[in-house]
Amino acid sequence: MNHSMASERERAPADRRRVVLSWLRRLAVVATIIVAAHLDLQTWNSFIDWIFDRADAVEPLRTFGPPIVVERGGEPTVYLMTARRQLERRTRWWLRRIPAHTELQVDLWAFDGATAQPRWHRRVLAEREGSLSDMVLFGMQGETILLYAQGLRAVPLDGGGAPFDAAAAIQARNPALAGKLVADPLYYGMDAAGLYLTDADARQWRVDASDYGARPVQAQAESPRPDVVLPATFNVAGRMSFVTRGTEFGKNWLGLLTIAEFAKLSAPPVVPGAKKGERPGAMAAYVAGMHTVNYLGQLHEAQRYRLARARVEQVSAAPADWPPGFPDNWGTRPDYSEYAWLPEAPDFLGGGLLDRGSGKDPVWLLQPDSVLVLHRDKLGEDGRLQLTRVAGPAGRVVWDRALPLSLLQSAVVIGERAILFGREFQPGDTKVARDPYHDAHERLVGLDLRDGALHTFNIGVDGPRLLEPGNVVDP
Repeated sequence: MNHSMASERERAPADRRRVVLSWLRRLAVVATIIVAAHLDLQTWNSFIDWIFDRADAVEPLRTFGPPIVVERGGEPTVYLMTARRQLERRTRWWLRRIPAHTELQVDLWAFDGATAQPRWHRRVLAEREGSLSDMVLFGMQGETILLYAQGLRAVPLDGGGAPFDAAAAIQARNPALAGKLVADPLYYGMDAAGLYLTDADARQWRVDASDYGARPVQAQAESPRPDVVLPATFNVAGRMSFVTRGTEFGKNWLGLLTIAEFAKLSAPPVVPGAKKGERPGAMAAYVAGMHTVNYLGQLHEAQRYRLARARVEQVSAAPADWPPGFPDNWGTRPDYSEYAWLPEAPDFLGGGLLDRGSGKDPVWLLQPDSVLVLHRDKLGEDGRLQLTRVAGPAGRVVWDRALPLSLLQSAVVIGERAILFGREFQPGDTKVARDPYHDAHERLVGLDLRDGALHTFNIGVDGPRLLEPGNVVDP
């Protein structure tokens, strides 16, 4: 009997604990149901972000538009516009609360073109629940950088003043435009003659950014202004951007060929179906005109190339049997001959001569005379770009640098400096679907072309750190 009573006394606390735990579980389920019923998807996302204390929980920092490169006193400055949507952090009684809103943050950055490090950044716009659309970096005019972020805005070139509402300045300066500016970036633009806009009455105006005076657009083309700098050439996703096959200097050609292309061009042109000893005619002249580097087609990233040189002369484009005394109105054509490899130059995967964005203006460096070859280390998303400086006449490699870029989107060469902007694809779990373009890191690269010294800034990694409170970068 005593043993049975003792057993019951021992079971009583355990039973009470089970009852308490059971009620706690019921309360937790009820609370979860109540919370779930009152939270929408966005709030749930914010709750998860709050739980894991993510510093940039809604959108990563990313750029909008190509860079603007301005040279002053021989030193280039690079301007980039970034934007992100950031969680609003709130505290109550020293505890973080779930944020109810996000804030759109738009910033303009100025980078040292030599070191690729920020000189300053300015907050252009901070707007609750703002949209990431309609962001445009127009260019430099006078002493300001003009951009569109929920309206036309201007930032002093040296970062010394606060950003201001350029649209309001234009309307205050020009009564004819008061109340007639359209809130859409499609109605604003810049060209070599400066800023222009279309008002609500579909009339076009040219604006002087020095005093924001406006005048009707003239019918004839306007002269370029020396104080205007437009954004750099930008290629969104081209794998073989900013490269060209070759360049001519004097009576010489220097460029990249595959082994098969070299063999084809080194041999005499062949007329299909021609018999041995047959007199050359119009078809022979046509085939000879096509037997040049100009008709080899585009460079391809999955080919290996070597540097070669050739002799080039301008000859008559008339048929070979054209009588000497007849008027020659055929013009001229380039004739290439004496093809030879540069013996010390290596071969390159997907190589091309780095150009200035035009596809036909390769960068040419002096002391020593040399070109820049942009190529890849391997194929696929894990491949990275490389840049090699090769000097003539034998093709000696001056330096070779691996770039932290998978995709080159802008390239600007000023003197002995190259400013590169693009994306570096990130390796990931092959079992997880990912977007190599949008998951990539945006990078600004500054390169000293004399010795290949390289500096880089990771927009998505280094940028958010500098935007945190207290990390101010001032001019």
